[in-house]
Amino acid sequence: MSFDRGLTKVKLKELSVLSFLKNKENLIILGRTGEGKTHLAITLGRKICQENLSVSFLPVNLMFEEVLAARSSGKMIGFLTRLNSTQVLILDDFGLRQYSHEEANVLVELLEARARKGPVIVTSQIDPKGWFKLFEDPVIAEAIVDRMINPSQRINLKGVLPRKTKSASQRKITCGNLLARLFSSSVAAGWVNSPNRVGQ
Repeated sequence: MSFDRGLTKVKLKELSVLSFLKNKENLIILGRTGEGKTHLAITLGRKICQENLSVSFLPVNLMFEEVLAARSSGKMIGFLTRLNSTQVLILDDFGLRQYSHEEANVLVELLEARARKGPVIVTSQIDPKGWFKLFEDPVIAEAIVDRMINPSQRINLKGVLPRKTKSASQRKITCGNLLARLFSSSVAAGWVNSPNRVGQ
């Protein structure tokens, strides 16, 4: 049985029990602009917080801005330590641009430190096959992609974009609301108070 955005009932149930987290797998959420990738990632972050686990959410471009700021202020080690100490890291909008050699080195170091320890949730408009082109060095590119997708679960969101719907009555239910129906408790505001959220 298929639900809105191309998610099956089985996949929704897997997400509701956080199977990727229990299996120590990364989660890759793919889809076009406006199809709910970030919304779904945040909904999962809230659910994870309800399990008394720490979550950090960072748009990838913002993360690299913070990396540069931390490096210039001599706080790079502390910044990476905080990122690695969070139990689940959400990297939003990966692949909006190409990344420098320095950014690639930081990313591979981060992923290496988290391998098989704490899952990473990645949202992207680009299929992982296209991620290799985002980096200057093919060796580093291969290392980054390998650490992101092995092991991982993948979600491909599909469907009508919300901004293209004609009326509220025609608007399709969001992934987050579908998940909320399966969660045993509310997914209200607790996630933003994650103890290890970067930037606090």
